[in-house]
Amino acid sequence: RNAIDRGANETEWDLHLSTLFPEVRPRNYFEIRSPDMVDLPWIAAPIAMVAGICYHQPTADAVSELLSHFDSDTLVSAGERGVADKAIGAVAKDICELAFQGGNALGADYISQDDLDILHEFVERYPANGRSPADDA
Repeated sequence: RNAIDRGANETEWDLHLSTLFPEVRPRNYFEIRSPDMVDLPWIAAPIAMVAGICYHQPTADAVSELLSHFDSDTLVSAGERGVADKAIGAVAKDICELAFQGGNALGADYISQDDLDILHEFVERYPANGRSPADDA
């Protein structure tokens, strides 16, 4: 029987919640799942994207501004339809482009041009076309 059916206690729920692994778990560092979720040729794309956004302050600010317009309905749609939702897809493409620009601004000593090229290819193949890697499956 599952925990809900048998009335799990608080300790059991705490243990269960500790096993959840969301996309990003902030600790004293970022723990990010995206690189585990893409095929090996694309592994640099999420890493370059996160670096371009998080380590280049003007990009972080621009992305924050884009995301500030989302409401709970938009987030539900994002969870249900992902980038296939035209509004979500447009914002995703904009965020990816900003990440690419942020990565370029950080320079080759921080993110290699090869990794940025992979990010660019990823954006052109997926978000720019309202697709995600899951559409290849």
